[in-house]
Amino acid sequence: MIPRLDDAVLDSVSRTISDVLTGTIITNVFGACGIADTSGESTKWKRIYFSFCNVQAEDRCADRVGAFIEAAMNPSRWTSDGLRGRFDEVREGLNRALVFAGLELGADGKLKTVKVAVSLDEAHERANRLRNELQRRNIHPAVLAACSRLLLKDDNYFHAAFEATKSLAVRLREMSGSGRDGNPLVDETLECGQRPYPIVALNSYDGESLKNEQKGIAHLARGLFYAFRNVTAHEPAHIWTISEQDALDMMSTASLIHRRLDLATVTTALQPQPP
Repeated sequence: MIPRLDDAVLDSVSRTISDVLTGTIITNVFGACGIADTSGESTKWKRIYFSFCNVQAEDRCADRVGAFIEAAMNPSRWTSDGLRGRFDEVREGLNRALVFAGLELGADGKLKTVKVAVSLDEAHERANRLRNELQRRNIHPAVLAACSRLLLKDDNYFHAAFEATKSLAVRLREMSGSGRDGNPLVDETLECGQRPYPIVALNSYDGESLKNEQKGIAHLARGLFYAFRNVTAHEPAHIWTISEQDALDMMSTASLIHRRLDLATVTTALQPQPP
């Protein structure tokens, strides 16, 4: 059972959801959750707010309010053209209010209980925990840019890990002109093959120590692709998850490689491959 939510939380949740969902969708979700729209209001947020107040008074709890939030925030609903790309933004807004009631909406669209926030600063800090930690670590801007819309997932960093590894692939392709991806891309750009120098040289590559350094960074890049990119490309997000600490460490490794690429030299342009 979800305890009754106070007026401020109901108001904030109502406004956040109504800013995005159409009146028709709201009506459909009401029906699915057994909520009668008897408010008589035409404004979307008022329809939701007063309906929430009514069902809480009837149930003496917020179970149907919670059911509405989960139904409205079912990830499959957010794949349509009108809603695509807004899920994380809306989830962040909801969590800033819900955390004051000891609730949090996960990336799977399900509510869970968390420690109650006692101030707006605390709520904001927790909603942006991963972003703040990455900034504290001075993570490379390419990693932050790749994950900018995905750093609000407090317990599921699947997509952030995927985007961080993708940022390395994009960088290597842009620098080299390669059309490959993943480990074949690393092999082609950071290793020599039959060439005297790697296409993307991280140092002067003269001497065993510098050659080992180049090879070590190449192995780190391969490790990220093996551990994160290859897995996330084939496993659904709700099945394959990583912890916050693993995500932070992984993005720190991606940041290290990006910083080495900042100082790299492109030694030769790739020639078109024969058909």
